Amino acid sequence: MRPLAAARLQAGVVYRLHVKSDEVPTVYGLTFDFLATPDGAEGNDSQGSAYDLENLAIISRLAGLSLHNASDVDWFKFTLTQDGAAANKLELVGFEPGPLPSLEILNPAGTVLKTSVGGVIQDLSALKKGQEYFLKVSGAAAERYAVDVAIGQ
Repeated sequence: MRPLAAARLQAGVVYRLHVKSDEVPTVYGLTFDFLATPDGAEGNDSQGSAYDLENLAIISRLAGLSLHNASDVDWFKFTLTQDGAAANKLELVGFEPGPLPSLEILNPAGTVLKTSVGGVIQDLSALKKGQEYFLKVSGAAAERYAVDVAIGQ
């Protein structure tokens, strides 16, 4: 089975969806998310309006997020309850074909502290507990994404 994003569906074309199961009764749900529809964290288009994640160490994945057009930028604010470690990492997961968005960690002054390479920011040992940090996600196109968080594990 290939991801729906790889199907390259076209607007204005009628499609049918076949749901099959060997379970009786079968309970399932369908959700259709459109990139033009803002995600649940929307309103986070600047550092000043960053969505507050609070303690990033208790999160394993930030999911259901999107850059809904090429100029959209998503900002998140977070703190750590322990100093960052070399083994800590943040990994961007893209769901569309093409390059991954950019992921950056900034301080409150807007200085970039870490930038993703291949969608991954590794080694968060420079981050200190109790300090406020910002995560910035930007890209060249509309895209759905998630961020996997591995801190304190």
